[in-house]
Amino acid sequence: MTTDRLASTNEYLASTKSVLLAGRELQAALKTKENLNKKNSAITHLAEASDQHDVGTTSYRAFMFSEIESEESTDQPVSTPVAENLFANVLSDLEVANVYITAGQNLGETNEDPKPHLLDDALNRLGDTTTTLESFLTGSDLPGAGTVRYGFAETDVPVEALTSPDKKSAISSFESGAEKALKLIVDEAEDVVTAVIDDIKKLLEKISPAKLLTALEGLGGPLAEAPRLIGQFIQLGIDKIRSVIKTLMDLVGSDALREIGREVVQLWRDVTGGSLVGNLLSNLFAVQKTKDGIGEIIKIDGLDKDKVDKGTNDLAQLALPYQNDMAMAKKAVKVISLSATVLLVIPVAGVKVALLAAAAYGVVLSAVVLVGMDYSDSGRLLKRVRGVGEIANGLRPPV
Repeated sequence: MTTDRLASTNEYLASTKSVLLAGRELQAALKTKENLNKKNSAITHLAEASDQHDVGTTSYRAFMFSEIESEESTDQPVSTPVAENLFANVLSDLEVANVYITAGQNLGETNEDPKPHLLDDALNRLGDTTTTLESFLTGSDLPGAGTVRYGFAETDVPVEALTSPDKKSAISSFESGAEKALKLIVDEAEDVVTAVIDDIKKLLEKISPAKLLTALEGLGGPLAEAPRLIGQFIQLGIDKIRSVIKTLMDLVGSDALREIGREVVQLWRDVTGGSLVGNLLSNLFAVQKTKDGIGEIIKIDGLDKDKVDKGTNDLAQLALPYQNDMAMAKKAVKVISLSATVLLVIPVAGVKVALLAAAAYGVVLSAVVLVGMDYSDSGRLLKRVRGVGEIANGLRPPV
């Protein structure tokens, strides 16, 4: 890790920890019913931590995007670590937003009785995520006994390089490895998509199906207007969610979002019409087409055993980074749901909050579909990884 990246990462992590510490200070003051001065001091510290966090996250995102631009200028695909670090930033900042929203709820900004468990949960989530990200973003993930960890994903079975005894065995291993990789890509995405669809359905109590579809299909355009509320901390939380959505849109790219928007809307219609999520994703990810292509490639005369073994090893290396992306997406969906639950009870903001939540869910859903397509090589819109199809094509002998 370069000195500049380490400095930017540490500044960002420090800004996130400042929110966590200030949130815990407020949590303690509210639980122990400290005197008014201590409560007001905690409120002030949490407000100040928001400013520090804005500076830290803005600087970190700018640095990461500058690295993306640097990579794009050399006509190389955007590296997986840079994009994953920005995905991690998105998750962490959603959890920071949730801390402010639940703090506002406990300070009476929703005109409901305080719900301390919401703030407790928000702080616990941010604490757990910060601990994981501190290792992941600084590149200091360390395996435990028998465990390999990659961000939020881990396995008890480390990937060992394959060395086949003969070409027939190598081809068989590659074929089964590709089958396993494609199944993993669909299964992991299915879990996230199912959760997103279930949460989006709840928004129909606040907005019409037509407005929902417009919000999902228009993700490549300007962000919908965010509600302006009276409560200080809830407003800070909403502003941070809006900033997160924009960051994710910038990372994925407006062109890719516009292109995938129609697919997302069709996915919504098909799922709510009774189709199975797994089957729909298999079609979106062109799983059968990829399998057919692999079937043709492995019949080619002159395949090199060592190259086939390397392809099998490359397929195995896709698992943890992909699982990490999907784990972050699952966590992001949960945090959006928790924040929306607090915000949707505010009568004056109901429709706008629902539209903002729809945009947040929609961007996450689009990102999940795009990442799945990237790993399976069915769309090549992101071009972050050598997916299953590209790895298989790499087995072809030189012409």
